[in-house]
Amino acid sequence: MLRRRTVVAVLLAAPLAASLLAFSGPLKRRTLSAAEPLDACALLTRADVAGIVGEQPRSPKPAEMKPQLPGSEMVGSTCQYKGDKWRLRFFVERGHDKSSKELLRTTLRGWQPVSGLGDEAYWGQSDPNKPGTMTLFAGSHAMVLSWFVGGGTPGPGTLEKSTELMRRAVGRL
Repeated sequence: MLRRRTVVAVLLAAPLAASLLAFSGPLKRRTLSAAEPLDACALLTRADVAGIVGEQPRSPKPAEMKPQLPGSEMVGSTCQYKGDKWRLRFFVERGHDKSSKELLRTTLRGWQPVSGLGDEAYWGQSDPNKPGTMTLFAGSHAMVLSWFVGGGTPGPGTLEKSTELMRRAVGRL
């Protein structure tokens, strides 16, 4: 009987103890840990892409990426949408600090700054076969939106459409 009471008491007290631990100390904005999932397809939805591009893409192909370095807090997720003559790859990574952002910025030299998105955003061409790529930083997140378009034209891969897609994704962080 005593064992049963102890088990019941522990089961009832555990949620209260967890709540007290979670809210002890100063109230800060909660930071997601690397163990919590990150879903690029939820940040940039199929409906978002269809509404901006003007064409319903095929079902998205999501993939979650685990931290690559031992002890790293970084975790990423990618979502790929495909239309008749274009493909869009959206990547989001969480866990960036000042030094990792600075390292990423070195790859963006010469790219056009885009104001009004996240903490900072850039538009450029990382590959001659891509009409454009947008990279954005928001808090500890980095997002990359890359277009692959056939036919030698930018198609939907424009700065304007990329900006609106990123605006929607950042709004869901």
